[in-house]
Amino acid sequence: VGVHLSRATQSVSAGETYRYRMNFDGGEHLETDLIVFSAGIRPQDALGRGCGLDIAARGGVVIDNHCRSSDPRIFAIGECASWNGSVFGLVAPGYSMARNLAGLLMGEAAVAFTGADMSTKLKLLGVDVGSIGDAHGATPGARSYRFIDEANSAYRRLVVDASGKHVLGAVLVGDNSYYDTLLQYAQNGIALPADPAALILPQGDGAPALGADALPDSATICSCHNVSKGAVCAAIDSGCSDLAAVKGCTKAATGCGGCAALLKQVFEHELTARGVAVDKSLCEHFAYTRQELYG
Repeated sequence: VGVHLSRATQSVSAGETYRYRMNFDGGEHLETDLIVFSAGIRPQDALGRGCGLDIAARGGVVIDNHCRSSDPRIFAIGECASWNGSVFGLVAPGYSMARNLAGLLMGEAAVAFTGADMSTKLKLLGVDVGSIGDAHGATPGARSYRFIDEANSAYRRLVVDASGKHVLGAVLVGDNSYYDTLLQYAQNGIALPADPAALILPQGDGAPALGADALPDSATICSCHNVSKGAVCAAIDSGCSDLAAVKGCTKAATGCGGCAALLKQVFEHELTARGVAVDKSLCEHFAYTRQELYG
């Protein structure tokens, strides 16, 4: 494997030995049979540059902890902004910046932006990849557990702190069904079982399940809109009797949608706890559960 860094491709032409030839700006070239274009994000900071604002080395309008640029009259939030040298390509940090800035502009007590949780699942049909917290184990003293399932093309890595009591991060490839549970362990500091590796073992092999009842009211259900379990419970108590009403009241699962399954689990658990019958039909037009359909 050869890794070519800091190369800017000027053009792609027909190759002599291989199918394609990538021509770099330095006069070098590389021939290959396959080119995969990975389009991440690049800060759209042209307006800021034109205004003479400070721009980070890798792009993005430089902002302070209150989203203020080098011109105190101009603010920047979202993917065009660079905070502490970082550009956030997820929706949750943008919403967090917006909330803090809105409060500041309304004269409320200033709340500093201190970064954001970058945990996320890749939204690509047929490709299960998830990353949580300190996925690379950069925290001093961090320990890792790995599970590799070659038969099912799955890889799981769990990163815990030096004490082995709390989750710091995780990497999931090939199977994201563990994501919600591991995310809650990481976000809420929930104590790990005696054998942390059990959290990434195949389901049914002793892996402990983390039910909705185990989550504290402070647990974050929706990172995009910063909705806690307590807020979901409050919405139910205020009269929201179906999932659509809870979403409308709290905005949970209306951003990226990654928390939809967890929200449904919490909603159904809370209804049951209140003695309300839970309709588990596939949809309002089909009065059968999944078990009844395939049983």
